[in-house]
Amino acid sequence: MNPRYFEAMGIPLLEGRYFNAGDARDKQRVVIIGQHAARLLFPNRPAVGQAIRLAYLDAADPWGVVVEVVGDVKYTATEGPQELELYYPYTQYPVSTSRVAARFQGGSSGVMRLIRDAMTEVAPETAVSDVRLMDELILDTLWQQRLWGFLLAAFAVLALVLAALGLYGVLSYIVKQRTLEIGIRVALGAQRWNILSLVCGEGMRLVIGGMVIGMIIAIAVSRLLEQLLYGMSGRDPVVFLSVPVVLTGVALLACYIPVWRAMRIDPIEE
Repeated sequence: MNPRYFEAMGIPLLEGRYFNAGDARDKQRVVIIGQHAARLLFPNRPAVGQAIRLAYLDAADPWGVVVEVVGDVKYTATEGPQELELYYPYTQYPVSTSRVAARFQGGSSGVMRLIRDAMTEVAPETAVSDVRLMDELILDTLWQQRLWGFLLAAFAVLALVLAALGLYGVLSYIVKQRTLEIGIRVALGAQRWNILSLVCGEGMRLVIGGMVIGMIIAIAVSRLLEQLLYGMSGRDPVVFLSVPVVLTGVALLACYIPVWRAMRIDPIEE
């Protein structure tokens, strides 16, 4: 791990130092750990200066001294617990393959070619492959969450349309069954807004009752839905407050045609 990796990735230094040229293979092994690892492995004491080693494939690595604590990073698109992060200098742990992170400003046009050319110039014997932008890598890790989000949104829109159609059908039936009553009310001098409030009141009672039941069910299953979400809680108050507002707006739109028909009823219509 090159010390400038943390700078390129925007990972903050919390305490200690980065790797340097003195961290050679014949020197004391060193390691950098994440903040979560520092808190878990060395509670209530400074992590810098402590010794650590990691058992890997049934063989323990040499003891390494912690020289730095950096901020935590999420490497996977999961809502699981934060993993332990340990960074080792490539000068002490040679590898056959490596990854290079490059930070640049401005547009990405032509950057890929420049990176390939720079890598070829520095290490002509090294094969360069899979050069991609960080945004592309992030999208690749989020494809499952994005798919679930798209499916949930599609089903939500479908449910909203079905609810609006169902509400319109119920209100139309109510208006038809009460045609004579509405005609008598109009003949006796009922104003248009009286008819409007009468029919809308019927519809909103149904909507409010359905929303209460739906909110209870949503709160009950929110814990299960959190497994399909990324970067947000299944009990987000903004969502739980905005959904009733949206449903109320949809209900009012669904009530419009039956109310419009009710307001046009002729007093002498049976």
